[in-house]
Amino acid sequence: LWAGQTTMDNGKGGCNDNVIMRNDFSYAPTNGVEATFSRNTISYNRIFECDHGIWGGYSYESNINNNNFRNNRIGIAIEHGQKNNITYNLFLNDKEGIKLWGRKEQPADWGYAKYRDTHSKDYVILGNSFNSNPLAFNFSRTDNLKVFSNTFSETDLAFKTDSTVAGLDTLIDLQLAAQFDEDSAVNIPEIAQ
Repeated sequence: LWAGQTTMDNGKGGCNDNVIMRNDFSYAPTNGVEATFSRNTISYNRIFECDHGIWGGYSYESNINNNNFRNNRIGIAIEHGQKNNITYNLFLNDKEGIKLWGRKEQPADWGYAKYRDTHSKDYVILGNSFNSNPLAFNFSRTDNLKVFSNTFSETDLAFKTDSTVAGLDTLIDLQLAAQFDEDSAVNIPEIAQ
């Protein structure tokens, strides 16, 4: 789900509002799901033994929930993402569970970065289960993260961060948790005929 060259040039549009649900994306040599420069829902999928389970570079306002990740190098990798929600996923034996980061600078000749804010920021990450993962969270150059109510079993390191990470809040927020109740239905948009 690449947004296309027009979006790359002018920052508008995207491959938006898709619901990717109940698929098996296992054993891809690179990315099980690639959804970049766009806003989408990725729910209830099985993603085993890929390089990246989900690659979501520059994705925004996306919901990634209730997926099963196993034996990937990185379960979810998002570079320069914004306002994404990562909830109630199961990670097993992934080398890294969730990696979020941004580069120091964007290419000066790239239209997308001229017209869009490309900072990595504004995440809600809750209710995920990490099992036998050497590293659960790897964050750099990312701001305003609400990370709470995740569980860890046989995980070597829960958080890897550096001085470029700001606003990492790990306090439980019951009101926010209620918004992302794991029993919530996935909203599938009406398709006009």
